Amino acid sequence: MPVGFLYTGVPTWAPHAFVDVTDESRNSFTAVTVPETFDGYPVTDLRSGCFDGCAKMTSLTIPRTVETIGSDVFRGCGNLTEVYIYVESASNLTVPESGLFEGASPSLSVFVPRDALNAYASSYSWMSYQSLLSPFDPE
Repeated sequence: MPVGFLYTGVPTWAPHAFVDVTDESRNSFTAVTVPETFDGYPVTDLRSGCFDGCAKMTSLTIPRTVETIGSDVFRGCGNLTEVYIYVESASNLTVPESGLFEGASPSLSVFVPRDALNAYASSYSWMSYQSLLSPFDPE
């Protein structure tokens, strides 16, 4: 595993990797950077509920390889105040149309690449999260 508390796996049916968190480590970290690859496969999925109950997590960085963020990913993450998304096109990232950030801190900011801010803000699946979006300059 690239990060001790993350359970990252490669399903036998698809050439990609996913992220989940082990139950015993849900309250053991504050900042998470999802890896771009695992065992040579791109990490493309944040599974539904993968960070559910990670009450101490304050920030999350999502790499450009992620294509899907499942439902209830941030339920029980009341201290989550920053999410950095490196995916450069809103159309390349599938998210639930509502409730994605339910359970996160009321002061949550979701940072997306400056060049993609308008695309995220006008994307149908991101419309209900528009007020959370802020630009940043990826490295």
